[in-house]
Amino acid sequence: PKPKNRTGRLGGVARKQATGLPGLSEPQTVRHYMRLSQKNYAIDLGLFPLGSCTMKHNPRLNEKLARLPGFADIHPLQPQATVQGALELIDELATWLKTLTGMPAVAMSPKAGAHGEFCGMMAIRQALVARGEAETRKRV
Repeated sequence: PKPKNRTGRLGGVARKQATGLPGLSEPQTVRHYMRLSQKNYAIDLGLFPLGSCTMKHNPRLNEKLARLPGFADIHPLQPQATVQGALELIDELATWLKTLTGMPAVAMSPKAGAHGEFCGMMAIRQALVARGEAETRKRV
C-alpha cells in the first residue's frame, strides 16, 4: 500500500535536500548500537573498581545543593562548631525518614565507597583501642 499523504499536516513544509543520514536497516542499526554499547564498561564484563558503588546518577539539583557554601568545603577534621548547619540538616533528614517510614530510628552513617571504608577502619581502630589491642608500630 502507498503511504498516506502527510503534507497537509505539515502545512506544506518539506525538506529541500536530503538529511545526509545513512539509510540503514533495523539489523544494521541494532548492530551499530550493540558495538557502541560494548565500548562501555559494565559490571558483567569484568571486575568493578574500588569506589564503584558511588558511580551512580546524581540529579543536577543534588549536585547544585552539595556545592552550596557551607557544604562544599566541609572537611572531616574541622571543628564541630563549624559544621553545625550540616549536622542540623542530617538530623532533620533523619527525622523526616523516621516520620515517613514509621521507624523508631534510622542510621545516617556512610554506606559505601571510600567514605564508608574509612569509617569502617576508624570503627575497627576504636574497637582495638577499647580492648587495649591497638598497635602503633608498622610491620612489613
